[in-house]
Amino acid sequence: AKGKTENYAGWATRIMRVVIRDIGDLELERISKEIIIMYLVELRKRLKRTSFDSYKRAMKVYFEWSSSHYSYINPLEDIPYPSTHQVDDLDMQIATYRKMWEVANIRNRAFMAMALSSMARAKELLQLNLNEIDTSNRTQRIIGKGQKSRLIFWDTFAWAHAEKWIATRPYKSEWLFTKARSPEPLTYWGLREAFRRLSEIAGVTNDENSNLHA
Repeated sequence: AKGKTENYAGWATRIMRVVIRDIGDLELERISKEIIIMYLVELRKRLKRTSFDSYKRAMKVYFEWSSSHYSYINPLEDIPYPSTHQVDDLDMQIATYRKMWEVANIRNRAFMAMALSSMARAKELLQLNLNEIDTSNRTQRIIGKGQKSRLIFWDTFAWAHAEKWIATRPYKSEWLFTKARSPEPLTYWGLREAFRRLSEIAGVTNDENSNLHA
């Protein structure tokens, strides 16, 4: 409806499902600005800043379209969009990385090392396949953003942790990153949930960036 991509629509839909669950079974016309503000205040208490802004952005997109389509007053009309973050604000700090590294299991350490070394996106690293990796040069060609093919590479430190994970998992799989107890490839949402739990165990605060993108 807004001329967005299918991935964008899926992202906004997943967020709005959570919002609808949280707010409850209210008719659209009954969702007032006061209800939205109270909800945003509670949401900010439990989410990191970047996640909170993602929720707010998706809600803005939905209510702008919905209020126009169904002719009701947009409860977010006077609430501004989140400001654009500076790149430095979104980076994971070294201290945060170390805290998470200390409590990470073998698989998550392998992922953290590969991500830091290659600077590849999470969805790109999940494509790594042992049948396609050039182990001599530590490279693999993957499909990146915009469906463009590119080569990613990593250092010996990262590959040592990847090999440790491969050697200790109790099954064989062609995929480098798999589910905890299954040879099936790890999904993006499974990895995201693993990092959410990891940040909790590490005692990462709400103002520290510990998500996959950071």
